[in-house]
Amino acid sequence: MFRSALLAAVVAGAIGIIPGIPRAEALVVNTDPTATSTPAMYTQRPADDPGWDHVGRTGAGTGIYLGRGYVLLPRHFTPQSTIRLAGQSFSFDPSFPAVNLAAPASGTGPPDLRIFRIVGDPGLARLPIAASSPAAGSPAAGTAATELLLITDGRTRNTALQAIDGYEGYGTSGTRLQTWGWNSVSHNTSLIATGSVTTYAYQCTFDGTIGDTQGVSSDSGGAAFVYNEDLARWELAGVLLAVYPLNGDTTTALYGNRTVIADLSRYRDQILEITSSIAGDADDDGDVDMEDFMILKTCFGMLSGATAAMGDFDGDGDVDLDDYVVLKTNFGMAAP
Repeated sequence: MFRSALLAAVVAGAIGIIPGIPRAEALVVNTDPTATSTPAMYTQRPADDPGWDHVGRTGAGTGIYLGRGYVLLPRHFTPQSTIRLAGQSFSFDPSFPAVNLAAPASGTGPPDLRIFRIVGDPGLARLPIAASSPAAGSPAAGTAATELLLITDGRTRNTALQAIDGYEGYGTSGTRLQTWGWNSVSHNTSLIATGSVTTYAYQCTFDGTIGDTQGVSSDSGGAAFVYNEDLARWELAGVLLAVYPLNGDTTTALYGNRTVIADLSRYRDQILEITSSIAGDADDDGDVDMEDFMILKTCFGMLSGATAAMGDFDGDGDVDLDDYVVLKTNFGMAAP
């Protein structure tokens, strides 16, 4: 739906190297396979912008501004002392120790995700985080794969479509440029080990479809957004972590390469615990209002497995009158 609304782009990005799986870095766009650069429209904010200014360059990769001063990054690269957001440079807060996210389930290792805080205010709203996993879909069941809009700041395409190591694809240059493009989920969420970290992640495949995107070097930390039809808004659904390159080279974008994207729905509660300050804000939009009440109403009576996104504001795993009291107490409040 949104791919056709914004026109199609094929983006290929680059990711750093992890034992067994190279890390992700930059995007390459393929609307015209005869061109040797990314079309200008994909290096500017999309017409229906999910969070262009929230994505910024730092060190060897990219970071995502969550709001309220917090930035989400992969653990596998070290950021510089600053990150560039909305055309400005912001220092990381030396008084705030980076928080490495924990495994959401026992028996798994820590994920490739951590949160920093910056000094200063870029004037950007909080990004809502998706509460459910994007899915690959099922032709047999008649369900479509979840579409993703990717934004990152990595290497840039510098060749036309060509043969590379027996495959078709594009080369890239070390020049970094913020770029956006489309893809869709091809592999459902699973635990993926990259070095010493293990992350719940889904994947998308670069198959040459007009509008597809593929990660390459310096795309690590880039953002994957999904559109929530029910709430009529874009939501942050993932962080680019790594690529599976067919030829072992993360600086080329080949048809058949895959991008590995952390599934933030699995880490949403942890992220909100660190970055949120209002109990009752079920939809994580920074205030407690009727939308939050409707979520609580829909989930009211759940006896187990409930999360804050479902209306469990007191953290006891169910949605009941105690949670209603929390929402009622904080109704009308907004995050600072």
